Amino acid sequence: MVPLVEQKNQLPDAGQTKAKWQRDCIYRYSRGLVLEIAQRCCMISKLLRESPINKDLIILFLCQALGITSTSLMVTSTALVGRSLAVTPELATLPYAVQFIAMFAMSFPAAAMASKFGNRYILIFGSSVLVISGAVAAFSVWKLSYVAFIFASGLFGAFSSISMRYRFAAAEVTQVGNKLYAISFVISGGVLASFCGPALAASARDAFISVPFCGSFLVLCALGVLGLLLLSFLSNPKPAAELSLELRSSRKPELRVPSFIVIVICSAVGYGSMSALMSATPLEMSDCHLSFQQTAFVIQWHIFAMYAPSLVLPLFFRRFGILNVIIGGDLLILCSVVINLLGANLQLFWSSLIVLGIGWSCMFVGATSLLAQFLADRQASKAQGLHDAVLFSFVAVSILVSGAIQSTWGWKALNLMVLPILVVAFCASLYGKKLGLDQQK
Repeated sequence: MVPLVEQKNQLPDAGQTKAKWQRDCIYRYSRGLVLEIAQRCCMISKLLRESPINKDLIILFLCQALGITSTSLMVTSTALVGRSLAVTPELATLPYAVQFIAMFAMSFPAAAMASKFGNRYILIFGSSVLVISGAVAAFSVWKLSYVAFIFASGLFGAFSSISMRYRFAAAEVTQVGNKLYAISFVISGGVLASFCGPALAASARDAFISVPFCGSFLVLCALGVLGLLLLSFLSNPKPAAELSLELRSSRKPELRVPSFIVIVICSAVGYGSMSALMSATPLEMSDCHLSFQQTAFVIQWHIFAMYAPSLVLPLFFRRFGILNVIIGGDLLILCSVVINLLGANLQLFWSSLIVLGIGWSCMFVGATSLLAQFLADRQASKAQGLHDAVLFSFVAVSILVSGAIQSTWGWKALNLMVLPILVVAFCASLYGKKLGLDQQK
């Protein structure tokens, strides 16, 4: 295509009128422009076809956003509702701990069902459970029933356990070389949810003036219905049992016990320390006479910090190594503890939870990416189920203990409790480097 500037500088041939020459220039330029646009469209089409992001990943991204929106709404509300309904302050975080006990109990059944039927059907079942959980939670605050709220928390924990399979489903619908990007893309759906969940909790909290939080829990029902609609368009990848038979020749590394232990420790410590501090933060902010809107604001930015790094973490994994990023996340959680020990005001709560969220992202996404390397192993579903079972049981204990420690010895004692387990994760990561876990592709 000849540039328009050069065409204008060309002189008309002898006997050619100026008007005809201008028409010829416009015709040549227009034809070249159309051909250029067509060529660029073909290039874009080719890039989209080769892109690791497909229809299923977009659906999983949106479902992840809905799931994290539900989780952030529950995180913002559960401890406060628990304290208002419980007979003693020590039981304020029990409903939140029950969520993770239910997540633990659902880990192996969810993995087994996904292995046999595929992730699509188990994810649809999870969204149905979310609808029921929201309805029971709304009923519990209406009737002031602590037992009913614990039951609703258990149902929500079952949904949360199933929703954790979004990241494994992302690995299933993606080519082997793009699994890191697919997992990070789907997990980054939490960025969209970070502003929706706490905002919905704050705005719907007083939808029914006489029954606080009833509107917030009814929102869970609506989110579950949206999830069902989206998942109806999700294709069903081959179950992990069939997938492992096809990929057995791909020479995936074998999942050995020491490597698996390192992965579980890093994942559990990152998730457990984050959950212990995050679940207790609304209670501490309430004790510091900060409003619910301010609590929602802090949780909002915390969730954003949890999921926003997922967009760039694959680049850091390839540049620095997954275990080095996990070590960095461990040190960031340590920085969050130090900030909490400096005092208790809105700015410190906000800063601490942002650093805590980034540290969680580095540790949890890193551990998940290490586990995804072994998806072709014939024991993949069992390994995923065992990983999630250990993870959720540890988190449940962490949350239950955090509520008791905070109500008995205070906020600073709770933060000091986190330090020893951070040391354990740091040592486990160094041992993983000795095992060469980062070098397995």
